[in-house]
Amino acid sequence: MTDQKTALPLPPSIPSKEELSTRPPTQPPGGLKRVMLATPVTGGMCEMFYVHSLCESAKALLANGIVLAQVLYSASDGRHMAVNQAITTAWSNGFDGLIIASSDVNWEPQALYDLITSDKDCVALPVATDRGIGVALGEISRLQRDELSGEIKARSVTTDLIYLSCYALSRLCSTHHSILYAGQNVKVILNSGDSFGVWAEEGEILQSRLNELNIETWINPNYTAGTRRHYPFVGDFAAEIVRMQE
Repeated sequence: MTDQKTALPLPPSIPSKEELSTRPPTQPPGGLKRVMLATPVTGGMCEMFYVHSLCESAKALLANGIVLAQVLYSASDGRHMAVNQAITTAWSNGFDGLIIASSDVNWEPQALYDLITSDKDCVALPVATDRGIGVALGEISRLQRDELSGEIKARSVTTDLIYLSCYALSRLCSTHHSILYAGQNVKVILNSGDSFGVWAEEGEILQSRLNELNIETWINPNYTAGTRRHYPFVGDFAAEIVRMQE
């Protein structure tokens, strides 16, 4: 097995036998790797650029032995309940991992592949929005970085584009109770954002739950996802880190 990060070949290119013989395995020995991509939806709409990223990623991942199953969840009762539904569904149906992606985010297929094949149990992509890039790193001079992958340990991230491994799903679901919601027994992992005495975003609450389970959160700075809310927001998180370190 090579230690080099594998570049994702995009369809219709077909890997040669030589490429396959040197490529790290991307699926378990028993068959395809199944990953669920859940999207909380407000107003019943997904942005065109999100749909494009999803379609391109699904084709590219399938060519590499990863099946991407998309599920949409209504966020009419709050995004936290949509995330709870997604985590519960991915865990109860035996998926190998879960990606939560906002309905207005766009990304490169290679970025999604790197999230899924990371050895971390929780890893996110920085996402450029009208509020900036919602990542808290802590003291810049003491960043903890994975020298192989380039991933950086984060204090908190948003749930705009985040991956949870099957281990993280199992630990979250096995340590929280269920309620009957929308005809489904849903694990109450994220509660209302005002439960801490101050308002907390669902990413902050999820971070708290993961910390309780000793599961670290990492950010992949090699890519920066964008959003489109009436007009596009783009960014370069890696360049932002360099600027902060100067």
